[in-house]
Amino acid sequence: MTETIIDLLNNDGIYPVKVAKISGGEYASPCPGCGGRDRFISWPNTGRWWCRQCGLFGDEIEYLKQFHDMTFKEASDHLGVYKKMTSRTHRKKKKKKQNIHSQQKWTPNESKDIPDIWKQKATAFVDWSHNNLIQNDEQLCWLQERRCLNMDTIMKSKLGWNPTDLYRSKNNWGCSDREKDIFIPHGLVIPVFVNGEFNRVKTRADDRDPKYLPIGGGGISPMVLKSEIDTQCVIIVESELDAILLNQESGDFVTVIAMGSASYKPDRTTHDILLQAKLILQSFDTGVDDPAVKIAWSWWKTTYRQWKRWPCVKGKDPTELYLNGVSIRTWVKAGLYTFFPESAFGFFDFQHKYENPFPTNILNEYDEAVIERMAIMEEGKS
Repeated sequence: MTETIIDLLNNDGIYPVKVAKISGGEYASPCPGCGGRDRFISWPNTGRWWCRQCGLFGDEIEYLKQFHDMTFKEASDHLGVYKKMTSRTHRKKKKKKQNIHSQQKWTPNESKDIPDIWKQKATAFVDWSHNNLIQNDEQLCWLQERRCLNMDTIMKSKLGWNPTDLYRSKNNWGCSDREKDIFIPHGLVIPVFVNGEFNRVKTRADDRDPKYLPIGGGGISPMVLKSEIDTQCVIIVESELDAILLNQESGDFVTVIAMGSASYKPDRTTHDILLQAKLILQSFDTGVDDPAVKIAWSWWKTTYRQWKRWPCVKGKDPTELYLNGVSIRTWVKAGLYTFFPESAFGFFDFQHKYENPFPTNILNEYDEAVIERMAIMEEGKS
């Protein structure tokens, strides 16, 4: 399923409002680049968009190039289609073939081959930004108090801090085929590893929209944090920071995957991991009444027979759940309860060396409420 311009805006936290019926529907929203209130006009039926303020315009691919610093190929791979520069003729042909393509079996994109020089440069930048973070008490306090990450996790994850926007030569980073130089946005630095090597790096900043931006030239693979014990159980979330927190609390017995967005699909490497999993829990941020997330749930359920929807019971994501006083470890255990014998959880707690291990019988009052709630939701979606 190819993402529309509305899907891309939603992924960036922007929710357009329909203002006219022309061209199959005209929508207005803030611009991902220059902000505003309703200066960004989009037409999802044709895939086009235009900002009245900054003058940028284009289609879905151009959107990813302008606001996510992707190349044409990266944007095409992300959308799952090879799309030539749009024209009225091409759109008509695409529309006629849409039903045919929708019936074809989905195949994952191959993981992007990252230049060695990019990995070297990214490693040096991450090391530099990590040292910045360790000396920044304000950012460390935010990570500990608002993202619930302890110092051991912060160090192990190589999180960092970049105080200002930076630009680097695309040739020096081994990306001479790119149209633009490498843009390194300011903010919290979040490296993403695949098989122990840097695949991509994202930054997060509250003073911009979208908050999360990638460093140009990197890969597009999801973050995969493998469990200490290979239980063949996986939990999938959107945010990398949520994934890091889940790994901190439950990484001994569950593999955690962060997709980066509810609409993103696994690449080949991640797809292979999911095919081998015996249980897949999925907890995306958006609410159960959101049409986009219902479509996403349907796709995951159809693609992976081991899939099980496991939304947070308090808050929109695992971090909010934790801040609202709910034990992430217990919440994950409740999701795995039908898969593991009860005695296994005591073993996991022993292995994890918790100072206050959970009781062998995990069906305490909270767990019963969680399981009852999930049972109701499972019945409601079927």
